Amino acid sequence: VLIVGGFAQKIKRAWRDKPFSLEQWREYKKQTFSPKVFQSKDEIDWADPINISAVIQNHQRANRLSIPILLVLGFGLAMASYYSYKRTEAFLAQADRSSGEVIELRQSELSDESSTMYAAVVAYSDRQGQHHRFVDSLSSNPPMYNRGQTVGVPYNRENPGDARIDRGAWNHWLSILLGSFGALFTTFALLSARKRSRVTASGFP
Repeated sequence: VLIVGGFAQKIKRAWRDKPFSLEQWREYKKQTFSPKVFQSKDEIDWADPINISAVIQNHQRANRLSIPILLVLGFGLAMASYYSYKRTEAFLAQADRSSGEVIELRQSELSDESSTMYAAVVAYSDRQGQHHRFVDSLSSNPPMYNRGQTVGVPYNRENPGDARIDRGAWNHWLSILLGSFGALFTTFALLSARKRSRVTASGFP
């Protein structure tokens, strides 16, 4: 609609009592539809060779720094993921097992006070029949558990307060999270290095 309306306006403006000659029509068409240059290349500040060279150098410097930084982050997160995995495995291998009940959903507000998160408060009994409770380390909205729900509880027999909810394969959620980010940063670094090597091989700086 906009294109047709604009074209109609052009025709309306071009309409005259006296028809255009062929030469006049060509000149009018050239003035109306030809590209318009408002500022030449030499007059644009950012097209100055010195400025362009400075921008290219800054871009190359940023690329040289980004690849090792991404590799360090990726390697560091991978090591943290491995450490978290081994620590969780060691805890589960030595832990006693019990069943617990979600007795409360504890609220915690985020810093922006715009959202409320809920963490399960679990009560359980150890082998000696002593009662304990703990707050789950994960909070969410909506809650992951319901009040009154029964959950599995692995706990440290020497320190029954050190307990957690048994999530099966998701007991390693922290390792999965850290490993995913580590793999992501490493992939970005390798892709950037590959792209840089191609540019260098093609003859560009």
